[in-house]
Order: sequence, then C-alpha cells, then structure tokens
Amino acid sequence: MAPSRVDRSPRDRDDRARDDRPRHRRERAAYRFVEVRAAAGPARLDGLTAGVGAFLVGTVLGFLVLLGLGLVGGELVSGGRYDADEVLRSTLGWWILTLAVAVPVFVPAHAAATLAVTGALLAEGRPRTDVPPHSVRKRVAESSPAGALAGLTWTYLVLALLAGAVGLFTMDRDDAERTPTVAVSAVVGVVTAVGLLLLPGLRARWSAWQDVVRTTWGPNEVRFAEEAERRRRAALGPSAPSRTDRRAALRNDRVAAVLGGVGMVGLVLFLIGLWMRHPRKFGPDRYYGPVGEVSIDVLVGVGGALVGAALLLGAVWLLLPVSRQGRQRRAGLALLRSPEPSAPPADDVVRELLSPWSASTTFALVLLAGSGMLAPSVLAGLAGGGVALLVDGVPFAATAAVLAVGTLAALCVVVVGVTRSARYRTLVRERWHVGDDGPA
Repeated sequence: MAPSRVDRSPRDRDDRARDDRPRHRRERAAYRFVEVRAAAGPARLDGLTAGVGAFLVGTVLGFLVLLGLGLVGGELVSGGRYDADEVLRSTLGWWILTLAVAVPVFVPAHAAATLAVTGALLAEGRPRTDVPPHSVRKRVAESSPAGALAGLTWTYLVLALLAGAVGLFTMDRDDAERTPTVAVSAVVGVVTAVGLLLLPGLRARWSAWQDVVRTTWGPNEVRFAEEAERRRRAALGPSAPSRTDRRAALRNDRVAAVLGGVGMVGLVLFLIGLWMRHPRKFGPDRYYGPVGEVSIDVLVGVGGALVGAALLLGAVWLLLPVSRQGRQRRAGLALLRSPEPSAPPADDVVRELLSPWSASTTFALVLLAGSGMLAPSVLAGLAGGGVALLVDGVPFAATAAVLAVGTLAALCVVVVGVTRSARYRTLVRERWHVGDDGPA
C-alpha cells in the first residue's frame, strides 16, 4: 500500500529544508551596499543646500563679529559709541533682509534634496539585497521635509499678515510704500496659503516612503550586507595600513579645550570691562579717573583680542587637515582610476573618498561663509549706511559686483564638487566593497 501523505510530509519537509539551504546561502551572499544610482540630481540639490547653508552661517557670524567690533570700538575709541550704534542700526535691516532671502532658498532646497534622494531610491526598484548605506537610511528615517516646509510657510504667512496689516491700517494713503507693501504681503500670503493646503499630501507620501525604506532594509538586511561585503573585501587582499594618528583625537580635544578656555577668559574680561563702565542698564556711565579708565580700556581690549584670537586660531586649526585630506583623496582617486585590480586602500583614504567634501569644495564653502559675513555690510554701504558712515571713498559698487561673482562661482564649485563626489562613492563601493558608512 502506498504511504499516506501524512507519513511522507515530515520527510518532504526535511528534503525541502535541505534544498532551501543553498538558495538561502546564495541569497545572503548577494547582499551588498549600493549607493543611489540616480544621484546626480539629488547631489546638485545637496550642493546647493550646503552652499546656501555656509552663506547663512557666515551671515550670522558676520553680525556677531560686527556687534563685537561695535562694542569694542565704542569703548576704546573716544566718542566712538555713537558711530558704532549708527553702524549697527543701519546694517541691522540689511542683515535681516539677507536672512529673509537666504532662508527660503535653504529650507526648500534641503527638503527637495531629501525627497529627491528617497524618490530616486524607491524608483530604482532595487531588490532587498541592494542595501542603501547608513547615511541614506538615516536621512530618510530622521528627516521631515514636510515639517520643515510647514515651519517656513507658517512663519512667512504670519509675517505677510503682519506686514499687510501695517500697510493697511498704519500707513497713510499717500505713502509711496503702502501699495507695494500690501501687494507683496498679499502675494506672499496667497503662496503660503496654497503651500499649506498641499503639505498634508506631502506629509502622507513622505510617511509612506519612510515605511517602505524601514521595512525593506532593516537590521537583518544590514547585517547580511556587512557579512557579504566583508568576505568580498577580504578576497581582494589586505588593505593598506591606515595613517591616522591615534593621538590625533586627544590632540584635537586638548586644542579645543585651550582655545575654548582662552575665548571664555577673553569674554569674561570683556564683560567685566563693560559692566564697570555701565553698571546700570539705563543709568549714567561711571568715571574712575585716569588710571581706572585705562584699566577698563585694557580689560575690554585684551578681552576682545583674546576672543578674536581664539576664533581665528580655531578656524585655522579646522582648515589645517584640508591639505592632507586633499592628498589622500588624490591618491585614492588615482588608485580608483587605475585599470589594474588592487586591494582596498587604507581606511582613512576610503573615508575621504566617501566624503562629499573635497579640498576645493571645502575652500569654496569657506568663501561662501565669508560672502555671508560681508554681504549685509556691503549692501548697507551701497545704501549709504553701515561702514560708509565711518569711511569715505570705499567702492561699494565694485565690491558688491566682485562679491556677487565670487559667491556664484563658489556655489558652482560646491555643486560640481558634491555631484562628482556622489559618482566617486558609487565607484568606490563597486570596486572595493567598503561596507557601511556608519553604525547599523
């Protein structure tokens, strides 16, 4: 009599399990980390975001520097307090205007770049075995483009309503600025209102994209990809030893502590001098006699000098590794372009190749930060305020033209550099199987 189906099912299950083991091993061996293939468009947006972000940082730092110079100059220069107040007052509006123009570029560009990266990732239709790197997974998991756009939209809607109310109810009908103020407020209000109506759909779509990425490439897929990449990398041969100095982190911590301490001491001395000169916020200044006045000037001057020196040395210390990283990047690119098979380079070289910031890109970002520091003051000078109140004969028109050309050129360098780095990351992963770029 033929065996029943119940009698042969355990044996069949064992046979199927044995047959499935090679298939599972082949599938796990196919796991790898793959960059987003259609990364040129998102990379350009990332470059634009980085450039505008550097410009914004420079704008804020420029205002703080101008404020510090105004306070120091008002204390050290006889009769300079009124001039310093006038310079600050005439520059403040241009500083706010610069921020009001740059922020609406930065926030949408950053949101658009995140949406573009995620959309390109999901549009590839890649299998579960092609795991996106940690930087992409983290960006999708922790970003909220809809939330950032909502905050920006609500802010400008409130400002538009306030400006429109001021134009309608506080300005005279004969005022030449009344009609432009009301018109611009109405346009901004309509645009932001339409944006608020579109945001719920964007928020729902983004949430769905996050769910797809999280459920498709979870911890198991990341672990399988790490194991498979480790085996492939070992098959290429031992990598070159890393040249990273183990004491570099300790040295950086010590330098940061020293510079921070010097800056803090300078700030305390500066504030003590200000407090001695102005013991009360709305009261009269105190006079301590010739020796006391000289002592206050020394406190304010030394404090300001220490703060400025700490900031300058800190900036130089941060830029010192750029040349070494540039050499590492050039050596890694030469090895990457070579048609001969080779073992993976040292870990520090791999990290540099995976970084979006080349030496030229870093230099361009510094230039953009400098442009942000100078732009409000140059605009104020064009309008006859700011530094123009103290110094005559400064060619502000030519300075503004050079600054605009330099800003656009630096922005182009950043966009091109970030886009090129995205292409290099894809080639590095395909050739050397360097694993994930962050914690799982």
